[in-house]
Amino acid sequence: MSTLQAEQTQTSRLSSDSLLLRLSNGAVVGAVAGVAMAGWAMVTSLIAGNGFLTPVQLIAATFFGEDALTLTPLVFVSGLLLHMATSMMLGAMLGPVLSRPMPLWISGLIGVLWGIAAWAAFTFVIMPQGNVIMHLATDKTPVTWFIGHVIFGIVLGMMPITMPRVRSLTIRTSGLEVAV
Repeated sequence: MSTLQAEQTQTSRLSSDSLLLRLSNGAVVGAVAGVAMAGWAMVTSLIAGNGFLTPVQLIAATFFGEDALTLTPLVFVSGLLLHMATSMMLGAMLGPVLSRPMPLWISGLIGVLWGIAAWAAFTFVIMPQGNVIMHLATDKTPVTWFIGHVIFGIVLGMMPITMPRVRSLTIRTSGLEVAV
């Protein structure tokens, strides 16, 4: 293999790894944004007298229906995993966009718009078909439900600030970056 071919192969690997890195960075920030949103939902649920873990139970109703309203370890873990997987997926989808250099106000605006788009998709399309119990519960607190998605978007939009901290966890091996 010539030096030029080796350099092209290395460049090709780095660019595909860069996309993978941007996706994984987005997933990490999506997880953090999901925790922020969950914190909001859990505190507001507690204040409303519905119980601190009720939002997790409502998410688990996707799998368990009304049985999710009885808190068990399986209900808790299922609701938590579904919420985090969804948050990470939404973050990963936006990761390549927010990993590009841009002013913070633009990334923040993109994040908030993404959070609102997620709110609309879940409120009007996904939950009415996939989780009627959660849909009925969020219909009772529409402002709280909306604000939770705005919080998700704000945190996600801060990716340009948070990514240098995630990148500091990167290990360099054989000239390639591998996120841990």
